[in-house]
Amino acid sequence: TVNNTHVPEVTDVNVTKVWNDGDNQDGIRPGYVVVVLYANGVKVDMAVLNSSNSWKYSFKGLPVYKAGELIKYTVNETAVANYTVNITDDGKGNFTVNNTHVPEVTNVTVVKVWIDNDDYDKVRPTSISVQLYANGVKVNETTLSEDNDWKDIFKDLPKFKAGELIKYTVNETKVANYTINITDDGKGNWTVNNTHVPELINITVNKVWEDNDDYDKVRP
Repeated sequence: TVNNTHVPEVTDVNVTKVWNDGDNQDGIRPGYVVVVLYANGVKVDMAVLNSSNSWKYSFKGLPVYKAGELIKYTVNETAVANYTVNITDDGKGNFTVNNTHVPEVTNVTVVKVWIDNDDYDKVRPTSISVQLYANGVKVNETTLSEDNDWKDIFKDLPKFKAGELIKYTVNETKVANYTINITDDGKGNWTVNNTHVPELINITVNKVWEDNDDYDKVRP
């Protein structure tokens, strides 16, 4: 009896998940994804990737040939809501599944309003500084003046942090001779009101009649 033995070649297909989403800034990353393995376009296996396996998996011991023909392995994943997918490979059985989500952004608009009778007392400054805060932490600053019509916009601010909505507020550096009142419409539009009451004085007037005690009776 002559026994000839040949052990068919096998290979591994490695899959790594990469998240491009600002470290899950918007808090919408799923807890897992399902990756499907195909051999010559036919589904042959699947795996679950999650944080427990570091978003990696290896399909091991896969046949290299079928009927003497090299098998072409590919991978895909089930759709992930709010993400686009791009799958690349190095030609050596290592696949990278890139999921991209562009984090949401928002704008904060600041408008300065002067309530000072058109600068009647000439004490209005030529510019003021307004600070932007995210959850109470200063993140930006701008200068308002006549050059920008006392308005500015903090643009493309992240809307979320670790999945939580960021609360933006504004404040201004104290302005001498003015009181401040800041309001917002709940939609990212802030109005910084500065009020100065013009100074007032009293003038006393005394009328003196020099007409011989209204001798001709013509005094009004």
